[in-house]
Amino acid sequence: MPTTLAFRFPLGRYHANPWDRAVNEGVSEWPPSPWRILRALVATWYTRWPELPEPELDALLDVLADPPTYRTPGAGTGHTRHYLPDLEHCKAENGHTDLTLDPFLTLGKHAELRVRWDADLDAAQRSALGKLAELIPYLGRSESVCYVKLLGSDQDDEPDATWWRPVQVAGDNEMRVRLLAPARPFNRSVLEATTTSVRKGKRTLPPGTQWVTYAAGGHSSERQAGRGHERRAAPVPCRPTALRFTVIGRAPVSMTNGVLVADEAHHVVARLLGRAGVSDARRREIMGTGGARTGHAHAHWIPVGGEESDASVRHLVVFVQNGQPKSQRSFPLGSSQESAVATTGTRCGDSQSSSYCSRPPASCGTWRPN
Repeated sequence: MPTTLAFRFPLGRYHANPWDRAVNEGVSEWPPSPWRILRALVATWYTRWPELPEPELDALLDVLADPPTYRTPGAGTGHTRHYLPDLEHCKAENGHTDLTLDPFLTLGKHAELRVRWDADLDAAQRSALGKLAELIPYLGRSESVCYVKLLGSDQDDEPDATWWRPVQVAGDNEMRVRLLAPARPFNRSVLEATTTSVRKGKRTLPPGTQWVTYAAGGHSSERQAGRGHERRAAPVPCRPTALRFTVIGRAPVSMTNGVLVADEAHHVVARLLGRAGVSDARRREIMGTGGARTGHAHAHWIPVGGEESDASVRHLVVFVQNGQPKSQRSFPLGSSQESAVATTGTRCGDSQSSSYCSRPPASCGTWRPN
């Protein structure tokens, strides 16, 4: 009988940095690598159930050392930014801080990540794995609080093409990812290697490990989160409803004059649309000619201030009620020397999505008022 573990993340977040990626790349390891999952079992044995005889643990890990398959629930990406003091930082001074990203994935609190091994455990091994799984406090970083349970045969699903599975060569239309896994012959010491010891050994990988290529067809990340839960809606294209520009210049613009910034941006865009050969009907739709007759679906230009103590315009938000499809998302500001450009963020506001896009339009940026 196959062996399947189901992971849930009750806080709705999963933090885990891949072995070969810097934290400031903003990448999360998904699905969790076989190496990470087995290390979690070993760490739980050390800290929460050291009474389990060592030979029994080693035998269990050896059975689970072959790469499993995964069924992943829907997940979104995000990150927070932290400015950490360096060695030259003083409390009474600004500066000397280093930007560090904290990337994470967001998941439904009841969504299940399923990890399935084609391994037939005996009764004692299933009992040991079930208890170890229930004792795992988190997977990845400590913020990734999780609940784990061993599924029975009546709860298990047969993998289909949307599951992540190890492959030699992925198909043209398949998603693929590279995950770290223990190699054969297996030894528990592989899972106990620290980052420091690997670096001291001048290695790029922990000894006794290997890269395994995984592939999945279809929309594996949008699969049903788990039996008994609603199916996730089919993915829809993200249509950003807002672009946020950072406003910079030789002198700050007071918020009381913020409407002048919005008006100037409005005029700049109108000129650039004309030069770009945009049809008159499309230009009227963007610029709001006709106003109420179009239901105010045109672009709105909104100046935004900084902190409470800062009374100057720091951002310009361009809001479009119905969003912009990808083909029309490139903003024209910046194709002229009158302004420089790319956004600090975009906001998706369609009926199916309310998450921030991970990649804002490449043509947007900082806007410099004349």
